[in-house]
Amino acid sequence: MSIAEQLQGFVQFCQAHITGDEKGEAQVFLDRFFVAFGHEGAMQAGAVFEKRIEKGSKKGKTGFA
Repeated sequence: MSIAEQLQGFVQFCQAHITGDEKGEAQVFLDRFFVAFGHEGAMQAGAVFEKRIEKGSKKGKTGFA
């Protein structure tokens, strides 16, 4: 399958299944994005999803980046 066909499949998937809920669909979107470019998935391409970081608060709470 050509890269153009893979990207068209990605676009069709997004149009059918991605509704814009970033928090709930970001990882699915990114995984399919990397697959469209020939990777097995996002993790196999070296992507790192949200990583916990310290917010710098006095209470030592963490956030995501």
